[in-house]
Amino acid sequence: MGIEWFTGFEGCGSDADVYSLVDGVNSTSTIKYHATEGFAGGKAIYTNSSSISGIFKKNCIAAKTKVTGFHVKGLGTAGYSTSLSWHFLRFTLGSVLIRIFNTLAGLEVYRDSTLIASCAVIVSSAWNHVEVKLVSHASAGSIEIKVNGESVLSATNINTDGADITPIWYAQTSTSDVYYDNVFIADDWQGELKSYLLQPNSDESVQFTPNSGDNNYSRINQAAQDGDTTYVESNTSGHKDLYGYTDIAANMEIKAVSAVTVAKKTDVGDQPLKLIAKQGATEYELDTKYLATAYPAAALDGWIKTLDAAPDASPWTPVILNAIQWGFEI
Repeated sequence: MGIEWFTGFEGCGSDADVYSLVDGVNSTSTIKYHATEGFAGGKAIYTNSSSISGIFKKNCIAAKTKVTGFHVKGLGTAGYSTSLSWHFLRFTLGSVLIRIFNTLAGLEVYRDSTLIASCAVIVSSAWNHVEVKLVSHASAGSIEIKVNGESVLSATNINTDGADITPIWYAQTSTSDVYYDNVFIADDWQGELKSYLLQPNSDESVQFTPNSGDNNYSRINQAAQDGDTTYVESNTSGHKDLYGYTDIAANMEIKAVSAVTVAKKTDVGDQPLKLIAKQGATEYELDTKYLATAYPAAALDGWIKTLDAAPDASPWTPVILNAIQWGFEI
């Protein structure tokens, strides 16, 4: 299926926004949002230096093979520990943990407390791109780590348990700020990815009511959602809005598109909202979410739908992406 989740946090504007894009944080005092310390000066999620306990997770589709990649800055070094946050990456496989440590001797990989792979490469505290592929098997398992595109550790025919990989955890490693950006989960190598924020710039077909002004797109095209300051609303089943979006550059290679929707309900009872896209003459229902009475502000609250192919299953290209209208329907 390719990429199942990807974000560079570019549409965020608060701690609550970054929480809503992940599925767990161990402490809201140590996991934070930053507006400018992300890769290339963008936005990021980071583990605050107030204590060595910052950790966030993303649930993934249960499978025996997973790849995760990210830009990371500020990694420290620490040896094996049962602490949840001395490692910088952790895969959960049933009751077994596969943890990766950035130590003074180099990278080390443990299955619970058993060392199963290592190398002499230390990930520096500067910006690096790290990509890890784990295959779960009791005897024919494997793990490979790439740093800035170069394979630095590769171990095969090892015991990596054999259970399905479910949550993946990203942690702190030291009492310093550690920044994560452009984080993805996939079923195979993807290479170094970078996110770009595309925003609505035209009304294509709209039935919702803007809270002010003469158009709808200007109510939802902020660089970060602003709650009830600007919004569109409707209480009519079947009402839908479709928008044109800013273009991606023609020379971009697109690996995935993540659609993030921020919405709430103001009535009682179940209220589903559909994510829709119009490609050519065909309209696609991509996902549905039952809304809460408040905007997303915590882990598991948010609505992010990552598409590794266009709605009609064509491979992504700038021409295809730029022609699609995106929106929502009650």
